Amino acid sequence: MAANADDRRSGINGAIVIGAALPGGTVVAAKTGWTFSNSRDFFDGSAFADTNKRWFPGLRDAQGTYEGIFDNSGDLLFNAAALGAQLLRLYSDSNLGASSISLVEVAHGSGFLDATVNTSLNDMVKVSGQFRAAANWTIFTGS
Repeated sequence: MAANADDRRSGINGAIVIGAALPGGTVVAAKTGWTFSNSRDFFDGSAFADTNKRWFPGLRDAQGTYEGIFDNSGDLLFNAAALGAQLLRLYSDSNLGASSISLVEVAHGSGFLDATVNTSLNDMVKVSGQFRAAANWTIFTGS
């Protein structure tokens, strides 16, 4: 499918995977959401006599967040926060659910993780955290 083909999907089959691409990687259990930011640094290069600001691009800042239910059998993302960089893969469609159409990987790369566990009287035990690029990330551009 060509880029900009208006291929819309629900996030119901989204996934976070550690390691190899699906089907070889390990799908992180019990997560309910992730975000990915591909923001970029910009530098003000404005000078006297310019009629407006002039901006110059710097490096991309690949980072994001995750959230979900804490996996008491050994939450992979919580445990990985105590380790070095991990290869992460973010899927908007993991092709693992009944309503899945095809595999769509949004981005992947090596990242450092952190994690927070939240326990409450009237909710599931939850985990959330952030990841930040440890190396260059590859961004999905369509096929």
